[in-house]
Amino acid sequence: MTKPRPQLILITGLPGTGKSTFARALAQAMDIPHYNTDGLRNALGLRGKYDPATKEMVYAKLLERTSQHLQDGQSVVVDATFFSPNLRQPFIELANSLEVPSRWIELEAAEDVIRNRVSFQRPDSEADFSVYLKIRDQYSPPSCPHLVLQSDRLMLADMVRRAMSYLSPKPKLFISSTNMDFHYAATS
Repeated sequence: MTKPRPQLILITGLPGTGKSTFARALAQAMDIPHYNTDGLRNALGLRGKYDPATKEMVYAKLLERTSQHLQDGQSVVVDATFFSPNLRQPFIELANSLEVPSRWIELEAAEDVIRNRVSFQRPDSEADFSVYLKIRDQYSPPSCPHLVLQSDRLMLADMVRRAMSYLSPKPKLFISSTNMDFHYAATS
């Protein structure tokens, strides 16, 4: 049995959309590692530091850890706001350089739900509603095809099922030009 081709699974969205909760559940269901910016910031002793240099350092460390897993042939789930193309680009370039597919999943939720969610202390994230508003005004969703999940409308298990379906290789129909036979092949 051949080992499945690794893939880079990137979870994006605004603070309070449930990225980390979803990413942990997805990584657990797939039995693969999960990294996020908040957890990494805490592990590096940088909690409460969000200046541009610290943010750059956290994303660089996230990219480094992601690269290690992909180079070892292991898929990985990475969650962060990825609110701008310049934060996404290094991850896209990494996947391209390693010839590994990168798959984007964006989480969304209604603003009143987010306001409620961020009003409570969460294990890793320090983002409150003012942080949400700041990032919301700068947020640019991925321009590539991606799965969008409404975390305020779907149960976590449903979100994971939809993501697993999205991430699974899809059969593709090929028609042979010589004998018009139909063939199905998995695509990555």
